[in-house]
Amino acid sequence: MNRIFFLIFMFISASFCYAQDFQNAERDMQREDKIKTHFGLVGGYNHSRVSKFYNARHKGGFYAGAMLELVGKKNVSVQFDLVYTQMGVRLKNQETLLSPSQNDRIIMNYLALSYVGKYHVEQFYLQGGFQLALLLKAKEEVDGSTTSSRELSTPYDGGIILGCGYNITKNLYIDVRGYIGLQSIYKEELELVEKYNYNLSFGLGFKF
Repeated sequence: MNRIFFLIFMFISASFCYAQDFQNAERDMQREDKIKTHFGLVGGYNHSRVSKFYNARHKGGFYAGAMLELVGKKNVSVQFDLVYTQMGVRLKNQETLLSPSQNDRIIMNYLALSYVGKYHVEQFYLQGGFQLALLLKAKEEVDGSTTSSRELSTPYDGGIILGCGYNITKNLYIDVRGYIGLQSIYKEELELVEKYNYNLSFGLGFKF
């Protein structure tokens, strides 16, 4: 719980600091017309898992949503994404002669808001920031049956984002992000070992 409050504090503080910097840059560069705002669409593939599960395997999913990028300096920008994202983990049971291998799944779908700062070197860029998410769906698929686990799950998530990307054109870019969750996916009173979301995403964005 303390980690998620810390993340919210960092999210708000970073937004405030950039807003101040952006206002100063806007005043300094207004005559040069260098301030730009881009809206766009993002989407891609998620390669996710949850920590501390026995026989855990990565689970595939997708994410899609909208983005806003503010360019306040020559090599620095900030981007906000609001996306629907599918996360979770696949659990592979041990295969025996009488019990063939089964792929059980834990599905965690979120509405996520991310904030990243980007440093550009020509067409390449490095990025880092934070993500806060609201749980939309939680279910478990075990032995062919599906049950809801929403009542057992933490209704929000948050973590750190690190990644890089490449601007193919001025409107089209590819994006790679790693996400490290800081909030356990299950309520504290229901588990002995905390479990966190991890995700590696490969995306494509189009900005106007």
